[in-house]
Amino acid sequence: MSNHPLLTQFLTALQAAVVQEPLSPAPMPDDSGIERLLAQLPSTMYAELGEYLSVRLRAEERGPFDVVLALPEGVRLAEQIADRLRLPLARVQGQPGHWKIDPVLLRNRPRALMVSRELTTGRAEMEASVLANKYACEVKTLACVLERSTAPGRHRVLLLGVQTVAAVCLAHVPASPETRAGWVIERRRGQERPER
Repeated sequence: MSNHPLLTQFLTALQAAVVQEPLSPAPMPDDSGIERLLAQLPSTMYAELGEYLSVRLRAEERGPFDVVLALPEGVRLAEQIADRLRLPLARVQGQPGHWKIDPVLLRNRPRALMVSRELTTGRAEMEASVLANKYACEVKTLACVLERSTAPGRHRVLLLGVQTVAAVCLAHVPASPETRAGWVIERRRGQERPER
């Protein structure tokens, strides 16, 4: 990430949004601070996140993809990734339990990259993936700004065979005598790949 100064700035802002001391090693306890930061990301940050994730997708040999499928909160990031990968963009519209995708946008495009702003429960990602599959379009990979790796979302999408690529992974840590409970930024880079 050293080649991406805005991403470094994002990590600093993420931690500063939820704790008093920026870059403190203490866990981040405040979900609302994380949500506020994600909701206020500027266009320049989405451009850099799109570049960063596109480079990772290529480097990790994810794909090939025929279409980028954008969940509502992931549209700004999806536009950046679709532009960099030179792929058409299909928007998932609606809300959980009532999603819609224009089937014309998925016609003859059997492999999709889904983009979401944040992976937490995985419900929206699962439902949109199942819906795309009804139109003969399989979601192969999910890209997102932020993944909460200890939330059920990662495991739910893995059950569908969907790999995840996130710019930032947060893990929830329980309270201990030395620290309070909260979210910490994961340092690992690899993601699980489902068995086929």
